[in-house]
Amino acid sequence: MPDAPYADDLQWATITDFSPGIRSRSREVLAGHAIPAPLGSAQVTNTFRCISLPTGGLAPLPAIDKVFDLPLPVADAGTSLGYFNIDGFFAFGPVGPPAASASGIVDDLFVIIEYLDSAGTHRVATYYRIDLITITPTVDTLKSISSTQNPTAEQYRASSFTVDRMNPTSPYLTPGTPVVVADWSPPGFAADQHIWAFPAPNAPSVTAAVDIASAMAGRVLGHQGRILVFQDVTNAFGANSGDEIPTNEQLNFSDPANSYNTASPTSTIGTQQEVFMQEYPNGYGAFGSIAAGELFLVKNQGGGLIASGDIANPTITRLAGVTSTGGVGSIAASTPTGLVYYSRNNGVWSWNGADSSTKISDFLEDDFVHYPNGPDVVISFSYQLQEWGDWILATNGYLYDTNSSAWWRLDDPSTYVPQWYSRSFFAESMYAVPMRINNTTKVGAVRRYNRLKPAHSFSWQGHPIPVSLERVIDVTQVVLLAQGAGTITVTLTNLDGTSQTETFTITNASQPQRLRLATYAQGYNLVPSIVSTGSGGSGSAPIVHSVGWGYSVTQDAVAT
Repeated sequence: MPDAPYADDLQWATITDFSPGIRSRSREVLAGHAIPAPLGSAQVTNTFRCISLPTGGLAPLPAIDKVFDLPLPVADAGTSLGYFNIDGFFAFGPVGPPAASASGIVDDLFVIIEYLDSAGTHRVATYYRIDLITITPTVDTLKSISSTQNPTAEQYRASSFTVDRMNPTSPYLTPGTPVVVADWSPPGFAADQHIWAFPAPNAPSVTAAVDIASAMAGRVLGHQGRILVFQDVTNAFGANSGDEIPTNEQLNFSDPANSYNTASPTSTIGTQQEVFMQEYPNGYGAFGSIAAGELFLVKNQGGGLIASGDIANPTITRLAGVTSTGGVGSIAASTPTGLVYYSRNNGVWSWNGADSSTKISDFLEDDFVHYPNGPDVVISFSYQLQEWGDWILATNGYLYDTNSSAWWRLDDPSTYVPQWYSRSFFAESMYAVPMRINNTTKVGAVRRYNRLKPAHSFSWQGHPIPVSLERVIDVTQVVLLAQGAGTITVTLTNLDGTSQTETFTITNASQPQRLRLATYAQGYNLVPSIVSTGSGGSGSAPIVHSVGWGYSVTQDAVAT
């Protein structure tokens, strides 16, 4: 609200606290537009690459320090195929030569790209490994599947990853080979069901993936040293065509220490088909390994449960108060606030060991993680939450700050929208990829963000400043307290669309710098916005400590 007048007899509206973050919840009535919100809160429109500081200022989010291209599986990609979906993405390391090497250690990237062939008759999935050990990354095809299952339309089917050890000999005497395990199957569960491992435990120096389960599809998870598969199963539900209930409640798993049968590798995963809670048999939408003795699972309907003890003979505790996922799956994240997951059209929730879960997205629309123009796929793990220190990343490019309980946008959504994330071996780095690519967007599709390198620019747009609801105000001064090197533009926009912009040049990186400019903007409920840009082509965007507008009240507002 207005501060006390300065010596020039102006009244002042000042923002020093940006910690509310993005506030956009309007029950879809005014989605993406201004709503009643506290001073210092941001609109989802034109707010990206910035975050509040613990003391209340506004600073840049991490910069992109590396980009990588993704391969397209066929030469005529993007002409008649319609789409190339990224079904799964995962980074794992360290990979590289001995520490003495100048190349150092890096991550390997794993990606599954799914598409229709040019004739529209086969759904093809290609499993790639991108080896970053060289200056020009090497792309290896680990597996390629051509399926006629549901080939005529786009039916997005996400994949999952886990890492473990597998041992072809003496599993109880010697450590196993580190492996990356992934799943893929086309929609419908009927054929081409694959649980892959790379590399083959009996041939770790060969660049190829091997199947470790026979005719089994489902999400994978590491727990108690085992590889768990939540098997996709279709259950008959009457005589009419299509009367079926898909579930993933039948749990299969490997035996410690994941002995790999060279003669029959597809028997590595067992066929136990354990079902933990019979009530509401409509599948799990989220799950996570909480500790060696606890597995937490959230049902699509009917709450959640904890499986305690040995997974082969667990104790089951039903948690009816846990918010269900509502018929869509999300790859959950273990975070400082608990296990975080998405509930379909019901926002993001956190479970931290209680009998119920807590919503952490009260101020955003309940479908905010939905990828723009992407499929809202029921019974598919097409959303992701990813821990990154004290932050949580969500599909559609959102970032949750656990310190301030506020949401932000990682990048400019008009140019790049992440769907999948994976942490680097190095804690400061995070990889991201979009949902789909084509001939153009395959270039630089993988982005690596670095917490040690602030972004070159950011944008923030606030909600209307309610300095006067009944009187028109004349804004004649703008005062900015900022720090860094570069420019900051401050704009006030009236409800009729007219705006006034002032540009400040910031030159002091060691101390906050107070600058004052004359301006003129007239109206009421003026909308403020800030754009900060670092000097040169790569300098860090200056930090905003506070911004204020000096105004005087002039005349009665005209009702519109």
